[in-house]
Amino acid sequence: MPRGFYSPRSAALLLVGVLAALPARADIAATVNSLRADDCRPRSGRASALHVNRTLNAVAQSVARGATLHDALSAARYRARASRLLVAAGVPSGSEFRAVAARKFCAQIAEPALTEIGSAQRGDQVWVVLAEPFAAPALLDSGAVARETLSLVNAARAQPRVCGSRAFAAAAPLQISAVLTKAAAGHVADLSAHDRLTHQGTDGSNPGTRATRAGYRWRTIGENIAAGPETARRVVAGWLASPEHCANIMDERFTQMGIAYHVDWQTRAGVYWVQSFGRPR
Repeated sequence: MPRGFYSPRSAALLLVGVLAALPARADIAATVNSLRADDCRPRSGRASALHVNRTLNAVAQSVARGATLHDALSAARYRARASRLLVAAGVPSGSEFRAVAARKFCAQIAEPALTEIGSAQRGDQVWVVLAEPFAAPALLDSGAVARETLSLVNAARAQPRVCGSRAFAAAAPLQISAVLTKAAAGHVADLSAHDRLTHQGTDGSNPGTRATRAGYRWRTIGENIAAGPETARRVVAGWLASPEHCANIMDERFTQMGIAYHVDWQTRAGVYWVQSFGRPR
């Protein structure tokens, strides 16, 4: 069986510099957004304004008290796909902030994926946290996610493709199977509950036994798993970039698929995926 791929939790980037002390959080956010819109504007165009997030304010306060950014985010139950910490100290007035930040931190301030900001101040020190929040698909949208995944998989199968060293001809489109989806849902819940990524279930099951247990009478069976991607588009792109997973998607023997995912921010990956393939008897 092909191994699953894992997209690790985005690590926080710690940037320590000399920034100006500012009088209030609102001024900090306004100044950062002004830089983001003007002096630090990326060449590709203007990045959207950062939104002040109260939880990130609390995160910045925790960091000011000595916590690491990672620990502060976890304690506040804020899951960030990416985060940046700017530490300011030793400048006597806020009037220099714009010039110093523009000179030292434009690359971080201008990152378009970052959408939220929090800050804290103590004396002449300021802590600014910028983040891209985790945005896993809502469980209520599972039907839409399944339809999008199927569409992306069938679009990939519609064209000849090379998966690693193997060349595949175009294959017929797959159909969604409710029974294979049931098998996938059982395994993805197991992966998330035990925070692990493997084709073997904690009960010793494999893709074939799980499909049989779900009531699927199969001739051929296969499975892709993943951890970390937050959307159908990202998970399918990851599978297509992996030779073994790509081979499963392009395998002409398969005629049906099931897809399931499970979201839990407390796990390492935040979201787990299982894609089951089969050809019924």
